Amino acid sequence: MSKISQSFKQIDNLFSKVYNNLRGRVKSDDFDILLFLISIQKDGFDKISINEDTLRLFHIEFKYWSKYDRYSEVYKIFKPKIDLLSEIDFQFLLIELYEIKFSFLQSNFIEIFENLLVKIVDQKRIDSADSLQPHEVSQLVIELAELDSNAEIYNPFAGFASFGIFLKNEQKYYGQEILTNVWSIGQLRLMAHRLNHNNYENGDSTENWLENKSFDLVTCIPPFGKSKGTGFESRNGDYILKSYYAYAIDKSISSIKDSGLAIIVVPEGFCFSQSKHETAQKKYLLENNFLDKVISLPAGIFYNTGVKTSIIVLRKDRLPKEPIMMYDLSGSYYSGNKKRRLNLNEALEFLEDENDIYGLSVTASQIVESNFNYSVGSHNIVSIYSGTPLSDFFSIERGKFAPKMDKYPVIGINDIINATPYLNQIQNKVLPLKGRPNIVVGECLFIDTTRSSIRSAISKDGEVNYFSHHNIIVLRPKKEYGINLEYIHHILKSDDIQEQIRILKGGITQLFRIRQDELLSLKISLPSIEEQNKYVIGQMMSVIRKEEASLNRLKIEAGINEADGVSYLRHSMAGSVKNARDSFSKVLDIFNNQIFTLYPELKDLTSTPRSKITLGKHLSIISTDLSEIKDTLSRTNLEIDLRTMKEMGIDFISFITEYTKVLEANRDLEFKTIFKYDQSLIDGNNIDSIYILGNKKMLRKALDNIVENAVKHAFIDEPSPLIEFEIMFDFESDNMLQLDISNNGKTLPKNFSIDDLTRKGQSVGKNGGDGYGGYLIKKIIEAHNGRVDITDESGPEGFDYPRISTSFEITLPFSTNKEEYV
Repeated sequence: MSKISQSFKQIDNLFSKVYNNLRGRVKSDDFDILLFLISIQKDGFDKISINEDTLRLFHIEFKYWSKYDRYSEVYKIFKPKIDLLSEIDFQFLLIELYEIKFSFLQSNFIEIFENLLVKIVDQKRIDSADSLQPHEVSQLVIELAELDSNAEIYNPFAGFASFGIFLKNEQKYYGQEILTNVWSIGQLRLMAHRLNHNNYENGDSTENWLENKSFDLVTCIPPFGKSKGTGFESRNGDYILKSYYAYAIDKSISSIKDSGLAIIVVPEGFCFSQSKHETAQKKYLLENNFLDKVISLPAGIFYNTGVKTSIIVLRKDRLPKEPIMMYDLSGSYYSGNKKRRLNLNEALEFLEDENDIYGLSVTASQIVESNFNYSVGSHNIVSIYSGTPLSDFFSIERGKFAPKMDKYPVIGINDIINATPYLNQIQNKVLPLKGRPNIVVGECLFIDTTRSSIRSAISKDGEVNYFSHHNIIVLRPKKEYGINLEYIHHILKSDDIQEQIRILKGGITQLFRIRQDELLSLKISLPSIEEQNKYVIGQMMSVIRKEEASLNRLKIEAGINEADGVSYLRHSMAGSVKNARDSFSKVLDIFNNQIFTLYPELKDLTSTPRSKITLGKHLSIISTDLSEIKDTLSRTNLEIDLRTMKEMGIDFISFITEYTKVLEANRDLEFKTIFKYDQSLIDGNNIDSIYILGNKKMLRKALDNIVENAVKHAFIDEPSPLIEFEIMFDFESDNMLQLDISNNGKTLPKNFSIDDLTRKGQSVGKNGGDGYGGYLIKKIIEAHNGRVDITDESGPEGFDYPRISTSFEITLPFSTNKEEYV
């Protein structure tokens, strides 16, 4: 390892040591004092005397320091945080920081500062992690702007000055950040990059927008939530700006020069929104020829959120009837450390291609026809796919309010999933509802919109159906067309439709709920009614053949009878084997501790003069065989338990929350436990939680084995052992979640694979057990229709902090509707 690599590793270890020593005594948001202390150390303020009065002397000497003026405003922010430290903790901090070589600190400070900032944000030690933008996004915006050397840039909602650090000193950067602690770190960050920070202000962009100046570029990533109060009035007064990004778009038009650009990052929801005010704003941008580009970014590239985003580029100097360019960069990313990163080189290649072969040219009239839909995916479908949109064949059926009753037999998501494809009214749950549901009469198509693949069910002619679920869309066929709804039911599950949905969602990792306009925009081919009927018969015959094959396999395996027999045998033998092992253990103690001690020659007795097996050896063989019988029964126990286990709907977030709390309470002295998931995906999609179908007891057994694996094999000589649980949402493969269980201990053996771990009887390492734990983990997860894998996280893309070395990755199917598993 080079000296530079060793020095960076020293800083990684320093942060880990500082955090583990001070957590509990220092508030999580106050760990940013490390950024302040290391910044002034780099500039020469170091080697304060360590004694019983260090804290007081620090403040006195700092005010007389030659570079005090440069840091004075920031110092006011950090001083109260420093004063909350005890004398001992402050001394400990300084001693650790002074271990860093001054020459190394000065030569590599930008990289040191950026890495330390990411570590603090990644662990949510700062209350506004969304204030840190990925480097690649900032660089993409700067490249798009093509700024002159003397350009003036305005960055409202600036966060940690993530755009400012990529500018040149001769370019004038004006930034505003409302959160004082975020602003103070942004100041330190600009100083770390040796950039002018005088115009980066601690201010509210909604109250103090820079009105009296025009800029070459206005750019920002505003907060994605709704604005406070009733919103802001638009520049022409025709609509209300109900979000910060709508406000930023509106104000930026007034603030750019005639040749300038406004580049705003917005949530994808703005692009396809049909709300009154956002539609009016998009109409205004289009009618005044401001909209220049829409760029769809990959999902999951921002810190602490999986919200999908797009870049809106606005210009004032566009030519009349100049087309709008749309670019789909949703696939331009690479994965590392459980987080996607924008592939900047590929993105720039797409955007800078002279022939625009990667871009889609869209006219203003096309966007008007789509009801001002700015979504790149929607316009890609129009340009790529032939066929006719569903809107030509179906209309949305909203039904009528049902008469007031105490309970209603309502259709739920689970009814659609279990349809044959016809709804079974007998199975409809009779539920009390707060409001009245809607009534739909006759033949319709009920669509479940909660999944990344469409599921549908058919109501029969003459039937009366009640529904109230906000995730169900009902389509009624138009009478002028001959439509077999079973044909549509099968076509909506086809690869062609799935690909259209993939384009619509653009690689989204958050919950994808298909909207009415998107559903109706999907294109299909509708052959004659005779061809439709023929296709449906073919699908029915295919299902029959699959069921016959499945039945034959069951007959061959005879699994249920075998399970019953083995289960009876297991229960019959379990007590006897336990009694035999307990009794023999006591007999062995008597022989070893009493008889063989007095008469050691007895150990060498044999049954016959010719026999080579002694009494001592016989005792050892019996002990080994009894252990093997016990292990065999344990393995059989797992096999039977899995085949007969009772499943129920499990709130998976609550389950893992409870599991990690118990783990931390019981084993806090052995290792630290962290649990993470993105709550914004739950809140932003109006759902309660995520649910799996499973057995809590068996899942706990799998998790316990993963934890024990880390304790036994990974935490040897690890000073600050840590196990991190993280739930991630993968909606690209039909609502699959991923639970990562990671540790920071020893890395995996070279060329070690999941097959090595889960092979029955495979024992690894000096603390290896009976080779059963990994097999147990695999069988339990597979019984839950999931899969398990392991990843070595210690490579160049590995975490800096916590220093994750190994991750167990469990993938499971889930639903957002708990009714599905009732």
